Amino acid sequence: MRKSSSPSLSNCNSVLANKIFGIPLDELQQGGHPDNEVPFIVRHVVDYIEEHGGLEQQGLFQVNGNAETVEWLRQRYDSGEEVDLVKEADVPSAI
Repeated sequence: MRKSSSPSLSNCNSVLANKIFGIPLDELQQGGHPDNEVPFIVRHVVDYIEEHGGLEQQGLFQVNGNAETVEWLRQRYDSGEEVDLVKEADVPSAI
């Protein structure tokens, strides 16, 4: 399994202390890790999908995640809580 190249949550506190969903990606990145052009949440979810076989799942983006799980994850990210997608989500809910 490859090591995630995304910045740690502690390095992105300025981003995670603010709302993540519903704001433009360029604004989200302005508060992110200076060495990474991709907003933290995008990198976090992509790393999870790659590491857990999501790229091999046929119709991945056609399968809805559990609505309650999706909303719970959104609230956790927006509140700045650390999210462990391995323990708390499945691939469809993560995307």
